[in-house]
Amino acid sequence: MPKVSVIIPAYNRSMYIAEAIDSIVQQTYSDWELIVVDDFSTDNTESIINDFISKYGGNKIRYFKNECKKGVSGARNTGIKHAKGVYVAFLDSDDLWDKDHLRTKVETLGSDPNIDALLSDSHFFGAVEDGYMVMPNNYELFHDNYWEKYDSGLSIAKKSIIPFILKSGFIFRIPSLIIRKILLSKTGTFNENMIYYEDLEFIFRCFCEGRVGYINKKLCYIRRHSYNTSNVYDESVRVEADILFARTKFNYAMKFDPDIANTVLRIVLRDACTYRATLWFKDGNLAEAKKCILEAIRIKCSMKALTRLCGIFAANILPKNITNMLIHHLNG
Repeated sequence: MPKVSVIIPAYNRSMYIAEAIDSIVQQTYSDWELIVVDDFSTDNTESIINDFISKYGGNKIRYFKNECKKGVSGARNTGIKHAKGVYVAFLDSDDLWDKDHLRTKVETLGSDPNIDALLSDSHFFGAVEDGYMVMPNNYELFHDNYWEKYDSGLSIAKKSIIPFILKSGFIFRIPSLIIRKILLSKTGTFNENMIYYEDLEFIFRCFCEGRVGYINKKLCYIRRHSYNTSNVYDESVRVEADILFARTKFNYAMKFDPDIANTVLRIVLRDACTYRATLWFKDGNLAEAKKCILEAIRIKCSMKALTRLCGIFAANILPKNITNMLIHHLNG
């Protein structure tokens, strides 16, 4: 049986990580190794992992601790560096797998050597808001135009899905992803400059560089709670991630659909840079604001956006009465 390297990044998740590991131990597929990367936790995460190592052995469960906090991307990359498996799978420290998750995925990959990566559906549990997973493009995403569908329930993404994703996005989750390790030679690893959307950006590269399959089964359990990434980081972090993700999309769009790159994505990237500049202005960091403005101008920032930027810039460096007069004049 081919070995699967399962990577769990963890930072102060002592309240959840034992459940996550238990869901791996209970897998009906047995040829796996677990690599837990502790991203410099300050709680008792390490002692919990050591208990599992004592029970199952250091070859089955391996533990690494980053010497400083590198973020979830850096932690996953540490795990990838130490992975020995033919396949690599990812599970977050607060999420769970169905007991048949690995067996189902490995059997599917074994049936078709041309599949580079597999995704599946997920359950959501915990503090889930009504409508959390409702997205207007759900039906379109799984349209026959974008997938080769088989009687087994497996679908293989066509390259025509990439322009759709570039314009509309997607909803796949990193705990549902398993890849052939060799695919990393094309995709690269996780972008360590991203601590938000880093999973979506990586999955997007898998679609662009490999042949991606989807199994219409709920094989993962995604926990919703107040410490999810979406609830922890402030708006400036999200906007920074918007810019980095937009750059990745723009670069691939130039290869797959230049029209999208020069219309939709140019606008997305421009607006993200413009908005990030306004946040830097409000924080008083004029040097970083200037960098964002220059990038916005380089990708053809609108006059309306520049006017707004000038108003915010003035509000941060000019007396209030002069600022009000300038804004009134610009909005004239």
